[in-house]
Amino acid sequence: MTTMMIDTIGADVGNIPGATKKVAGYVTGTGYVPWSAADWARFAHSGQVRIDQSPGAVDPLGSDALDVENGASPPQAAVDWLKARIAAHLPPGTAYGSGGALAAVQAALNAAGGPSWWSGHLQYWLADWNLNEAQASTLLGTTKYGAEIAAVQWASPSSNPNTLCPGSTMTLKQANVDLSVTLDDWHAYTPPVPPPTPPAPPTPPAPPIPLPWIGYNFWQGHTNDFLTKLLQIRLSIPSDGVWGPVTQSALLAFQSGHHLTADGVVGALTWGAMFP
Repeated sequence: MTTMMIDTIGADVGNIPGATKKVAGYVTGTGYVPWSAADWARFAHSGQVRIDQSPGAVDPLGSDALDVENGASPPQAAVDWLKARIAAHLPPGTAYGSGGALAAVQAALNAAGGPSWWSGHLQYWLADWNLNEAQASTLLGTTKYGAEIAAVQWASPSSNPNTLCPGSTMTLKQANVDLSVTLDDWHAYTPPVPPPTPPAPPTPPAPPIPLPWIGYNFWQGHTNDFLTKLLQIRLSIPSDGVWGPVTQSALLAFQSGHHLTADGVVGALTWGAMFP
């Protein structure tokens, strides 16, 4: 799959339809050439390729592609431009130019230390206006001049003046824009990742089910009774099932601590306090 990309200078960026999936513009240059921050913001949901066309390749960290042609960057400038990007651990950069310009870029990079240092760090955006869109598409993903071709510019206002700008009623000549086919994943728009959903609060434990008052009292003398053991557990004493002095003393302390009548008898009020 391929994606169509439209590029132009800052003076004509308004001619690019806002729904264009991928756009390219200039971050260096003077006068009407560079795109403004507002121009880039207009394509906030488009893939963006930022071009450095300065003769000295002065913006390797703020650009994605180096324009190698007469009046822009010379092939030798690609060496320092790419080295700066590699040192900053940026994704592969792109050199734009004709076949002859890209061959010269390859030669300059190899002369700076052979192909090993830059292999995998550079892609090409080939400009060949002798191709049609279908022919340009067949070159995508192929290797030429020592690197992968990620984009091919096949139409310009001079080569295809009457071709309509995609999404517009204007021709390329009227809009002053260029058309390129690109690999889908090359500078594709990536939606921001939403913040993770916070975890749900823990479910509070179910409230204890109060034990119903069973209808009769407990006092010293009960022996081997299950409920006697239950009361001893609630009083935090050994649960031997025998209601003796230890149990009685613990019960009296419990009643006093809960502002109950300390009578040593587990009646309805004491039961309710023990099993609320």
